[in-house]
Amino acid sequence: MKHLEITQQPDIVRNFVLSLSATSEDLILENQGVPFARITPIDPSETDQNLLEQSILNRREESRQNNADWEHLDLECWEKL
Repeated sequence: MKHLEITQQPDIVRNFVLSLSATSEDLILENQGVPFARITPIDPSETDQNLLEQSILNRREESRQNNADWEHLDLECWEKL
């Protein structure tokens, strides 16, 4: 997950993004009717930084394991050919 510091963005971008966070609902951004991004507001008072970091690390490990499994299956298929 990439973090973007909004305070370092131009005013027009910062104001637009902050206006999106005025709602507590998820938002889908679309370009000519095609969805391309989801905005999910986070309530900082409900965010446990340690839990968030652990969740990110767990997801990364799960992704690494999935990649290893697929690589193993891919090699197995090629060896049979």
